[in-house]
Amino acid sequence: NDSEPSFEESDVNHKLALGEGFVSVNAYEDMPWAGGSIVSPSVATGLFLKLLRYDPLTEAMTFLYSMSPQYIQDNISYHDCAEESYHIWGSSWMLQFGDLPTGGYFWRPPYINHGSFRSKLGCIALGRTDSKLHNYFHYNPWSNPDENKSRAAAMLYRQRPQLFKWVYMEGGHNHPHGPQGQLDAPPPAPADFEHPDYAAHPQTKILADQSYDFHRMDHLHKDEIAAAHKFAHENGIAHGHAHTHGADHTHDDDEY
Repeated sequence: NDSEPSFEESDVNHKLALGEGFVSVNAYEDMPWAGGSIVSPSVATGLFLKLLRYDPLTEAMTFLYSMSPQYIQDNISYHDCAEESYHIWGSSWMLQFGDLPTGGYFWRPPYINHGSFRSKLGCIALGRTDSKLHNYFHYNPWSNPDENKSRAAAMLYRQRPQLFKWVYMEGGHNHPHGPQGQLDAPPPAPADFEHPDYAAHPQTKILADQSYDFHRMDHLHKDEIAAAHKFAHENGIAHGHAHTHGADHTHDDDEY
């Protein structure tokens, strides 16, 4: 949003355009407007969407959106995804950069605060994300991207604690793998500027302290390996025979 809008149609795609992803849809006439609750947590009532394209694997999406006249969203949000928008008609206002007019465009990387925002007379715009759009709402306009990322991780720590333990990075390794199968001690709770004391909350602490030891020793024992290798040989499945589990032991000399 650092220059005047251009309304001249280009005759070439951008060099990074995903040409094979192009679809043509008369979406404005053939698709109904849906409420903003397509995305949850949702924005305030008065914003409507037409979902043009959706990737079920990444949940990336391209959509038309419309703000009704006098629309107001009073809080601040950020996302795990990159987000971009082009105003087809009308204008809106956003705290971080002011008015976005007809023809205006922005691209925003992940974890950047935006909002509050509003539209006096309404607008229609094209929006796109590169992965799942999750609204992390809050009321702190001074938080930075690192604080926002930590707060997002804190939500994972509270709401999906076993997944957090599995992806927790320690020493460059991105999941627990070794003699214990799971982390013996709970990983440290990420900082959350909105709920600084959440780690002491009884339910959060119970979840963080739980340990589900699906494979306590984190390896298959000899009889299990033998059965797997026998099945592979009988069914012509390519496989190897030598593998290790850190410095504790090796199966190089095992016979099957």
